Amino acid sequence: MGRFKHGLFGECAREIGNGITVLGHSPLRFSITKFIKSIINRSNGSAVLLVLPRGCPVDALIYVANECTALKHLALPSSLIPRQYFTIPNLVCKMKNLEMLTLEDSSNLQETLTPVSLHCKNLVGLDFTPGFALVHILEDEASAIVTLLPNIKHLGLRHTFLQRKFLVMILQGCKELVHLDVRNSIGFNVDDEILKLTSHIRTFMYEGSREFIMVL
Repeated sequence: MGRFKHGLFGECAREIGNGITVLGHSPLRFSITKFIKSIINRSNGSAVLLVLPRGCPVDALIYVANECTALKHLALPSSLIPRQYFTIPNLVCKMKNLEMLTLEDSSNLQETLTPVSLHCKNLVGLDFTPGFALVHILEDEASAIVTLLPNIKHLGLRHTFLQRKFLVMILQGCKELVHLDVRNSIGFNVDDEILKLTSHIRTFMYEGSREFIMVL
């Protein structure tokens, strides 16, 4: 387990090796940007994992992009993505060593992934971790994944709304997948065709996935 650090500004972070998870902060205290800067400074820019909290301002991400050159895994909250979809891609693409990107929201996915696919050549993983609602992977999102990240190896689509035809699109377009997680997703049943399309994938997790929501 990592160590918990309580800051001067009411926030709390968990340090795990070279990874930092900012868990939350009190809106009545000082800005979370100051806290993130203090944590990054303590790591001397060597953090490889950073999970930013909901409510995180874009100023904090700007600082991370400029200072955390060794970052390999970045998790962005849903509160940042829709409001800053012009800014975020230009910041994330500065992280040349990025290997995994975790998103809480699929909004503006093509705009987010386009510069990432061009500049983050080490990126092998994309993971969606829903916040307050299901992440919707519709035609535009599935097409963005297939077109911009065709060589992706790790794809996390847990707790998403994903129609069968779009799952098939991803499976047919991303041939190098070694890890696919669609557990507890809604919009498809795993049948013989899906199993055949995923037969080459080393780890395929689909427990709890179903075509429709059961209403009791």
